[in-house]
Amino acid sequence: MSINPDPYSRISPKLRGILQKKDVFFDVHCHIFTSKDVPDGFLGIRVPFDQRFLKFLEHQLHKIISKSDTDKLSNLAYFIEFFRSRSSEETAEKLMGYYPVKNFVFCPLMMDMAPGIKGKIERDYDEQIEKMKSVRDEFPNTILPFFAADPNNPKVLQNFLKVFSDKEDYKFFGVKIYPSLGYLPSHPELMNIYSLCEKNKIPVTAHCAGASVHSSKKTIKDISGFHYVPGQGFVEKTITKSFKRKKDYANFFNHPRNWIPVLEKYPNLKLNLAHFGGDNEWKDFLSGKTDTWVETIMDLMGKHPNLYSDFSYTMYHPGIAKKLKSMVMENDLLASQLLYGSDYYMIVREGHFKAMKNNFIELMGEDIMKKVAFENPKRFLFGS
Repeated sequence: MSINPDPYSRISPKLRGILQKKDVFFDVHCHIFTSKDVPDGFLGIRVPFDQRFLKFLEHQLHKIISKSDTDKLSNLAYFIEFFRSRSSEETAEKLMGYYPVKNFVFCPLMMDMAPGIKGKIERDYDEQIEKMKSVRDEFPNTILPFFAADPNNPKVLQNFLKVFSDKEDYKFFGVKIYPSLGYLPSHPELMNIYSLCEKNKIPVTAHCAGASVHSSKKTIKDISGFHYVPGQGFVEKTITKSFKRKKDYANFFNHPRNWIPVLEKYPNLKLNLAHFGGDNEWKDFLSGKTDTWVETIMDLMGKHPNLYSDFSYTMYHPGIAKKLKSMVMENDLLASQLLYGSDYYMIVREGHFKAMKNNFIELMGEDIMKKVAFENPKRFLFGS
């Protein structure tokens, strides 16, 4: 199957016209999947994701602290409300309603959780692909779907070629990688896909923060790719490894240094290390700790001009956002490689989305937002 290397071939004619305007607003990191797309072991225990149970749980969480609708439990209830009752189309429409700008483009990132997380799933990944296609067809001038590439799915390459083939009508736009589901970024199957992404100008977004979502396997066999060995650097081999805590999954699979072998082999790959390390790494960075993921990502940015990082989810924290602003104002490199992403609807666990989004945009100011929500995303996505 052939892939057209022109990113504009993967969007509608109307959207091509919209992108020539100067008031386009990009959200490069959001989600519209539902409980149907998630194994019932998603939360670490078997939870029946039927509508009745989730509705009951949502109401109970709201009632625990009845005088407040902004406490942590109420925020979790709002998350469950999105998760259980909204279709992907409804979630997409709600996200659009939060942005007053006329020309808004967002990148819904798919998740292929079944290979890494145990449990029953109502809609398998093939069905999810068809569902995303139907959502894209409904909003052809607004969304750029990102295909989830999990090398532990035996059909990953077949599906990749299907959704990017110029002879098919899927017109997916980018690729999503989520290593803590049980694979390294340098897995051989993924290296083949990166080769095609580099050649055909397909952008890649990778989770690069803690492992709130991770494989349900305590011991994972046959982990292939380039493993970082202290004192030796990267060694290509296949190993078996055991994990006890979320942090163990994060440090092994999600660490930004895991991308070094990939970037060295594919220097023209357009890559977004999403979340910029995450809020915990930013807190370590602000406390003066060294060798943080934040520093590693910025160091990699200096070496790889096609490497970007979005600030999705972490934007909820005003102290971290203020530090980010000062860094952007002092660092031209960071200013040109930072992307705006919301991580909607996952971020609603931290509060009301409209308030968090508006506070972040107001704090950053017009000049910075023009860079991170228009100029930089357009270059990341389209190369211009």
